Formats: sequence, C-alpha cells, structure tokens
Amino acid sequence: MTAHSAHSPGERPTPKAGTASRAEDNRRRPVIVDTDPGIDDVAALVPLLFDDTVDVKLIATVSGNVDVRRTTANTLGLLEFLGLDIPVVKGSEAPLRRPAVYAPQVHGESGIGGVALPAPDPSRLVNGDVVEAYRDVLERSAEPVDVIAIGPLTNLGTLFGAYPQAAERIGRITLMGGSFGPKYSWACDFNIAVDPEAARIVFGAGVPIDMIGAEIGRKTVLDADDLAALAGSGPVGGLIARMLESYHDDAATAKPGVQLYDPATVLFYLQPELYVAAEARVDIVPQPYPSLHTITEVRFMDVPVSERTVRVPIDVDVYRFRDAYLERVARVDRILAARR
Repeated sequence: MTAHSAHSPGERPTPKAGTASRAEDNRRRPVIVDTDPGIDDVAALVPLLFDDTVDVKLIATVSGNVDVRRTTANTLGLLEFLGLDIPVVKGSEAPLRRPAVYAPQVHGESGIGGVALPAPDPSRLVNGDVVEAYRDVLERSAEPVDVIAIGPLTNLGTLFGAYPQAAERIGRITLMGGSFGPKYSWACDFNIAVDPEAARIVFGAGVPIDMIGAEIGRKTVLDADDLAALAGSGPVGGLIARMLESYHDDAATAKPGVQLYDPATVLFYLQPELYVAAEARVDIVPQPYPSLHTITEVRFMDVPVSERTVRVPIDVDVYRFRDAYLERVARVDRILAARR
C-alpha cells in the first residue's frame, strides 16, 4: 500500500480494523504518536495502530534511541510491513539545547536490533516540518487530539514554543518518561534526560499529562515463554519477538526478562483499568550539560490538589498486562492473515 505526500496529516487515508478495547464509548479518539523507534517503540506501535478506538492522524519521529533519519526509516518500514497508510513527519534532529544522545547499546545501531524491515517509502512523508504537521492535525480536528509520546519530548517542546495555542487543542499527553522514586540515572529515564529542557516546557504547558515512569516499565516484563508465545502468533509477533530478544536494557531489575517501557505507556492509554494511578505535581529539574541525571520531582501529597495535574501510574497488574499485550499482538496477526 503506497501513500503520497499529497495526503494531509489531518486526513485519514485508509480505515483500519483494530483490537477490542475497554473504551467508555464507541468513538475513535484522534491521536498523534511521537516516537523514536526503537525496539520497544515498535512493540508499542503495533497494538496501538490496530486498536479500533484510536484514529492515528500522524506519526512524528524524533531523535532518540537512534538518529532521526533511522527512526523515520524504521517507522516507514514498519508501516510498510503492516500494510498501513498513516502520514509520517520527520521531526527534530537534536534536543533543544544539547547535543544528541543515542542508545545503540540498547537498541543496536539500526534501532531495531538488526531485524530487517521493508525498505522505507519516502513518498509517505508529509511535506513541511513537524510543527506545521502537528498544527495541521490540531486545527483540522473537531475535537481535542491526544498525543502519545514514547520518545524524547523535543517535538512537543518545539511545538509549544512556536505555537502556544497547541495547548488548547491537545486533550491529553500520555508519555513514557521520568520516575516517581528517587533520583534516577539516564539509563532508566532516557526520554526526559536527553532533552530535559523540552520536558520542562511540556510539563509546564498546562496540558493534562499521564506520566508512565521507569518503575512501571520495569514491572511489565515478558519472559522467555512469553517471547515464544509472541513468536508463535504469526509474522508480526515473530518480528517483535526477534527484536525483543536483541533488546539490552542495562537498568537493574528484580525479574529476568524484557522490560516493556513503551508498550506499558500505550496500554495505559488503551486500558487504564490495568493500572493504579495517582494525581501528582511533577517538576523537571535539568542538570547542567553534560550530566544526564535529570530529576523528575513527583509530589503526591504536599501540594494543593489544583497543582496535581499529572496522572502517574504507581502500580500495574503485571499478569493482566502480559495477557492483554500478547492478545493484542496475536489479534494483529489474525487481522493481517485475514487480509491475505
């Protein structure tokens, strides 16, 4: 399936079947995805793009796990693999005020663990820059648009700087980043640590935020048996399993297996009933470059309720999460098999 740059990012070229969801009603929520694929980004995008309560209007790529050229190529290749036609815009090449930092030791030089995806089709790319693409989607939408950000927040920081009215048109930002425990190193808070200045802008923009922190990602684990089940579901599950097998997360964990940071973020958006969350005030405290030890100061109790504008999951039903994730991927394989 081929898309062309003539597609506006605010238009939905092709409807797609999806996965059953626990939404409160039957409407499809307009969404922009901001991502830096990334192994766990791919693992998160698959169930999101096939959820039948979500209408993904735009995918914005960003520098993060690898450089933005690779994150864009990985996004385009994944859409080709899945047979989906969704507008993509190439986003920020570097953080707002710092040099770019990548994570090849975790995701490999390609960003996807050396797994091969179809060649990217550059005609899928939206004309213009990331701010223009965001603005077009937001202004065309009759209702607020949600943003799911599973990479560094550079694109959003740039957006709010150039187009402050975006805050009035975004319904909610669900993001992977930060932590609600002690000071964490960049190894378990990569997304915020590599561009803390952008994160500070985003958390101060006045938009309701869901912050899925490192602690939740460490709990949402797939073990070897789960990866085998994933691989057995079909080509899509097999692709994700091969990527996850090459995923090297250096953060310490009490459980063996692969931590699903970005999928945990997507499933919080799709199935929040799997989690326990609390309202908090979150302040981003950047450390001077070249330090990557950014602090996310999370305060649940010692601030007025009116200042607790960030929803922070503090626990997750890990067994229901695992079952939900595996079933969502298996359903994608069933959908694609039925199309062949």
